[in-house]
Amino acid sequence: MEHDFIVFSVKRKHLSFTSNFPQELKSFKLTFEVNEKYHPKIIGRKGAKITQIRKKHDVNIQFPERGSENQSIITITGYQQNAEAARDEILSDVKELEDMYEEEVKLDARIHPRIIGAKGRGITRLMEKFEVELRFPRQSDPDCDPNTVTISGTEDNVLDCKEHLLNLEEEFLQEVVDQEYLRDLQRPPSKSNGEDHGSRGPSAGFVVTGAPWDRAPDTQSQEEFPSFGAVAPGKGVARGGSSWPVRK
Repeated sequence: MEHDFIVFSVKRKHLSFTSNFPQELKSFKLTFEVNEKYHPKIIGRKGAKITQIRKKHDVNIQFPERGSENQSIITITGYQQNAEAARDEILSDVKELEDMYEEEVKLDARIHPRIIGAKGRGITRLMEKFEVELRFPRQSDPDCDPNTVTISGTEDNVLDCKEHLLNLEEEFLQEVVDQEYLRDLQRPPSKSNGEDHGSRGPSAGFVVTGAPWDRAPDTQSQEEFPSFGAVAPGKGVARGGSSWPVRK
């Protein structure tokens, strides 16, 4: 009986000693460095990717706060085995990002909205189809070439996507040129020299001013009509100043 009591007491002490043990094990913490330029890729769109890793390994993953001294440190807390598995998965993703092939392609900036599509649906479809990432230049960045698009992924996927984009450019650019031509045709004639030619009425044509026939002739001028003052009244000529002969 005494023996049973002693065993029972030992078991209770053991249970009391280990009651907080799982919580202590889950507090295991490890840190590792990842270039901060890859952090957005690890986190994913709206945090979807990092949330998936957290749930999969039952761990907590913390990224450095803005302004902190070391922006490359990632901290994982949880069971040691789970934390290490989560770390290995993140580092594997980073390795893929580091090995990623990248190429720039020149695409006329006028067709970028057509490729991106409404609410980014067009570019999302392309990235899913070719399994690549597409980065378009920011209009707010004056140092960026507005025509340069960056494609990242495996080399084969990048080259396939590049060829597809160049074909889209040819197709969309022709539509843009046609639309601009139609707009030019529909545009009213522009004003030149600040004058509105439409309000001047019909054209007067070629006009000569200051010609001799613009003024009435001076019949008393000896210079223009020298014979008028020199005519003497003769036979058959009336003295009243008429130069016509009088009928007899």
